[in-house]
Amino acid sequence: MPSTFAEEIFNVWIHLSVKINDEYCDFKELPPALLAQQGPIGPAQPKEQRKEITAGHRLLVLFKSD
Repeated sequence: MPSTFAEEIFNVWIHLSVKINDEYCDFKELPPALLAQQGPIGPAQPKEQRKEITAGHRLLVLFKSD
């Protein structure tokens, strides 16, 4: 039996971690049918954005080039 509150919290945390791992170990990846519906991994690439910066009497146009 845990003697301190911290040990009790730690034991509950370990128990819950093991329980979740055991119950969901088969579901860490999507089934093939759902994977086929997914788009590319990661965020979409932003479209080229032009920003105009005025500095005094000069106009600078900045753009991203790959």
